[in-house]
Parts: sequence; C-alpha cells; structure tokens
Amino acid sequence: MLFGGKMQGGDKNTLKNNLLLALKAKIALSLPFMADTMKIGKDTVAELVYTLRYDNAQGDIIEQVDEQEPMKALMGHDVMLEVLEKNLQGLQAGDSFEFIIGEGQGYGEYDEEKVVTVPQSELLAEVPQGEEVEIMEGDIIPIEDMDGAEYQAVVLKKEDGKVTLDFNHPLAGETLHFMGKVLSVRKATREEIEAEVRGESSKTKE
Repeated sequence: MLFGGKMQGGDKNTLKNNLLLALKAKIALSLPFMADTMKIGKDTVAELVYTLRYDNAQGDIIEQVDEQEPMKALMGHDVMLEVLEKNLQGLQAGDSFEFIIGEGQGYGEYDEEKVVTVPQSELLAEVPQGEEVEIMEGDIIPIEDMDGAEYQAVVLKKEDGKVTLDFNHPLAGETLHFMGKVLSVRKATREEIEAEVRGESSKTKE
C-alpha cells in the first residue's frame, strides 16, 4: 500500500523487490544501446581489426589483426599514431574504415643521417665473457646511448668488422594503407587511464 494507510512489512518487501526487478530490466535494456552508440573519442577504448599494407589496397601486407586477437587501444593518450587516431574519431561499433597515410606522415620521413656504421666490437663490448652473439643482417637490436636511452636499430650490413645500423623506424617514409572495422567502443576505466598516464601500459589488458 503506497498511499493512505500504514505499509505492512510484506508490502515493503514486495515493493522493494519490484523496484529492483524494474531497475535490472532498465539496465539490461539501456546498456547494449549505450555500447552500440558510443563513438571513438578521448578516454574510450576501441577494439579494432585491420589490415595494414604498403601504398594501397593491393600493396604487400605489413600487419594483419583479426577477430581472434583484436587490437584494443585507449584513445586520446598517444597510444596510437596521431594521424591514425584522427581518422578513427567518431566511428562506432560496426563501422568500417579505409584510408591512406601519406608518405612520411605516419613514422616520419626517412633520414639518411640516422644510418651509421660502427665497429662490431663496440656492439659486442657489453656481451658477457664466454657468451657468443652473432649479429646478422636484418636483425633488430637495442642500442643504449650514454644517457641510458634505448633505441631500436636495424642491421643493414655487416662487413670487414663493421656494422651499418639504421635507426629510422622500419616504416619511415612509407605510404600506408589502413583498412578495417570497429568491433566495439566503450568508456575507459579510471584504472586504464591512470595506468597509461603512469606509462605502465600502451595497450589495454585483454
């Protein structure tokens, strides 16, 4: 009894249960709707599948991500390339995308000054005595500078005791073609955002 009389204990319990059932039903109806209409923007987590190729839709495949292991990225926190994230803004679950990132716009222009030749002995100086390490052309090796900063370098050539290293990103100077689909978009949790700010994760946990 809601008005005009004293509510009995049983009535209270019945009302409470009915309200809870109504609330659960409302949540069940509203959450899928909210998830479907949420768009990619700052502080959202997007789940994507895509194919990355050189030049155009017929170019050689560089990377392919399928629905078995989709990419999950926190948006608005420099997790993805700025130009890539810009092209994904406003998309929602179910949307497809296809665009080209012009030469050098993704990973910068190719810089010849980032190609250096050093004695192989310098690269092997930190290898523990008795341990054998063979440097091969095509290897990607970590290089640490005097300040402790670490870089990745590709071994271009090994000849006469010298090694030529390329510190450019492997995709520097390339035209890139992205094509894929947005599987889901949701609001990022506070923990995900705080972890990214602390630099603990560049990708959300699966």
